[in-house]
Amino acid sequence: MKKIILMIIMTLLYSANAFSLGEPVKVSEQLVGCWKRNIYPDDVMKKLSKFDMYDEVQQKYQWFCFNADGTFRAMTASKDIPLADVKEKVKLFPMLMSWKLLSQGIVRIEHKEDQSQNYNWLMSVAVSRENFKGASISPGHIYMGLINKEKTDYALLRVLSKEKE
Repeated sequence: MKKIILMIIMTLLYSANAFSLGEPVKVSEQLVGCWKRNIYPDDVMKKLSKFDMYDEVQQKYQWFCFNADGTFRAMTASKDIPLADVKEKVKLFPMLMSWKLLSQGIVRIEHKEDQSQNYNWLMSVAVSRENFKGASISPGHIYMGLINKEKTDYALLRVLSKEKE
């Protein structure tokens, strides 16, 4: 019972925080497709995230593909490549990750082989043009973030744009 109460409290905290940047993702269909991480000058990138999960040079470009069947694939590269190439390359990746919308604004990404890599991400959609910590954000961009332990700021925040074919 304590676990359930703690989970509800954490979900409420996460959801409230997701509201602070745009509108929380409300339905899975909002995420389906491939999204590319927006690249900003180094000083802005450092303001958005206290750490990054990828090498800043060799894996500078990042794509996140949320498939309608619940599978998830992430790809990184040292240079920008067209979406068609990204889609072909990720087809070769093993099916190790999945995603699901847990509640409004909270998306769970799970790794089958490494449970320590399972995270609940705050996901929201920018509804207007804005500037956040020096990053230019356009309507329709997605915020994908992890909160720091103190729950006072984002430890990692990505701004993603939907890739068009």
